[in-house]
Amino acid sequence: MGSKDSEFLLAKITVSDLDRSLDFYTRLVGLSRAGGGPPREIDKSARFTEIPLNFSGSLADPFLVIIKEQGLTPTRETAKLTWVGLKVPDVRAAVDRLRAAGYQVRSEPSDQRPGNAFGMVYDPDGYVVEFIQAPVAR
Repeated sequence: MGSKDSEFLLAKITVSDLDRSLDFYTRLVGLSRAGGGPPREIDKSARFTEIPLNFSGSLADPFLVIIKEQGLTPTRETAKLTWVGLKVPDVRAAVDRLRAAGYQVRSEPSDQRPGNAFGMVYDPDGYVVEFIQAPVAR
């Protein structure tokens, strides 16, 4: 996992409905399962399942993990404390796609600095997903 000795590798969020969140992050946002394959049950006795996601599909790149554990469900209030930031080529298209799918927009796309744009949407559990459009560093 990862390509360096020290680097940011992953972040995890607990979700209430694994299938709904997987659909949101893959079909609508555009992430892929990192490492491929089916969801991984970590502890069968606890019914703990996690799915790593990122844009490349490779575990060599940082990823977001969605987790479903029996008996644990995020509340809208606690979810508001967590933001997920994703760099995308077109913020307006990402926000419009999620709005059309029925998700609530927290912040309309805006150009705050030349070449950069930002927009935010709530995911199925109320986590803030911030889309960032920025020039590619060369």
